[in-house]
Amino acid sequence: MHGYELRKRLSVTLGPLYAVSYGSLYPCLKRLRKAGWAREGDPPKDRRRRSADDPSAKAVRVTRRARKVYEITPDGERFFFNQLEQGAVYDTDDDRFQTRFAFFRYLPTDVRLRALEHRKAYLEQKLAEFNESLRMTRERMDAYSRSLIDHGVESARQDIRWLEGLIDQERAVAGSRRRTQQR
Repeated sequence: MHGYELRKRLSVTLGPLYAVSYGSLYPCLKRLRKAGWAREGDPPKDRRRRSADDPSAKAVRVTRRARKVYEITPDGERFFFNQLEQGAVYDTDDDRFQTRFAFFRYLPTDVRLRALEHRKAYLEQKLAEFNESLRMTRERMDAYSRSLIDHGVESARQDIRWLEGLIDQERAVAGSRRRTQQR
């Protein structure tokens, strides 16, 4: 894909709250190329621009430069899956977890389940810390600080419920696969 297509695909995959800027995309592509994990390629034949020499171009005047097209290398693919699997289980950073979560379909069921359970345990710990902080300082807090903590508590509870549903789904899928394999 060329940069514009890649940015659109990432926006769809990561969701509307995680916009990828060109200012971060192109330096990242450059680093990936330098590491050998991506390469510049030719655009697919059906998507190449017609040149002025092409008899079927019919006086088409192309003034824009050709777009660079990027593709992942086999080493890049191995690196992607390695990074995805290594970091998925123990990520506590919200953005990293959500980014990896967008690619969960590439992980084995047991790794997804461990990652979801770890995330849930982490959020339960954070929720306990929120509640303790609130219990100890509620009287001394202004309404905005209290509201911020209340929001954090409610967000953590909502995320825990969401994770419980995902964990139940993963366990059901894993159980179904085990029963099918035993037959």
